[in-house]
Amino acid sequence: MKRDSDKRATRVPDRTTSVGMARYAREFLEAAVALDDVIGDKQEYFPMPSVPVLYLAAHSIELGLKSFLLHEGKSLDELREFGHNLEKCLDTANQLNLSQLVIFESREIAALEALNELYSTKQLNYISTGTKRYPVLEPVKAFGCKLLDSICPHVGYR
Repeated sequence: MKRDSDKRATRVPDRTTSVGMARYAREFLEAAVALDDVIGDKQEYFPMPSVPVLYLAAHSIELGLKSFLLHEGKSLDELREFGHNLEKCLDTANQLNLSQLVIFESREIAALEALNELYSTKQLNYISTGTKRYPVLEPVKAFGCKLLDSICPHVGYR
């Protein structure tokens, strides 16, 4: 059964644009950085970054990648099929020549992979027990900044 929001997005696809997604992506990354500036140095967040900071950064990356994919011709229905899988979004974006706009370092890709394990399975949304692998925050932020600094002008957002 489709939710009302799913029906609305399908009926009026022009209400979700690559520019709008890029704007939200930029704002989520700025919020992650601002939050980390406020709470990141607190002892309880060492050596693991704050979960809300990781969530905001991951959501920013998801929106940035989906902005690129939408701009390159993917439909909203196709974007929904990716779910929240950052690696799947990145792989498809690279097939559509994202790698012509931006090159990521291996440590940034490794951080994205660790982040994706948590984000795509909603482990940053809900508490789940067990051992987890958390990424180092700096390469996550570097990935997000590089991504948005390349994608935003490409799709027509500042």
